[in-house]
Amino acid sequence: EEIDRCQQELAEGYCVLIDSSHPSIRRQAYDALGYLGYTAALDRLRIEAKGDEECAVAAVRAIGSLQDHHASTFLLSQLCKSPSPAVVDALGALRNRDAVPAISQLAEAKPVWTRRQACEALGLIGERRGLSVLKRRALDRNEDDLVRSAAIEGLGRLGDPRAVPALESTMTEGSP
Repeated sequence: EEIDRCQQELAEGYCVLIDSSHPSIRRQAYDALGYLGYTAALDRLRIEAKGDEECAVAAVRAIGSLQDHHASTFLLSQLCKSPSPAVVDALGALRNRDAVPAISQLAEAKPVWTRRQACEALGLIGERRGLSVLKRRALDRNEDDLVRSAAIEGLGRLGDPRAVPALESTMTEGSP
């Protein structure tokens, strides 16, 4: 009970820091609120996630850390507007199955980081609808090694027997 009271006071202190004029202080406050699991800050974090890029990433990361599934609708809308690694990570951490189609599209995007983040998120979500995308990324010998590794790990996380041939194929050709 004493620890809960102290965490509450600490979280309320971090909420005050959200109003700082210094972006670095605000980013640290968002991260701390996510770490502490302070769901009372969700509404404020949603507002901040729409703000300047520098702080928005930290706010989205905190939203994902809070494991609040009501935040998924907000995160999906953010993903559609402007895909960022933080939003993809947060949706993966929330294991949001509704995000699979949008994240699957990102797995086909041009930037390497986007494809890697998408494969990681699809693996975390564990939805079988991501199987074909993960197989395609894992088996593409021209794909970046980080993307292939994320896809291979994602296939393993799915636990779908249909992924076994693809996983075996990647094992026999050498490590990505």
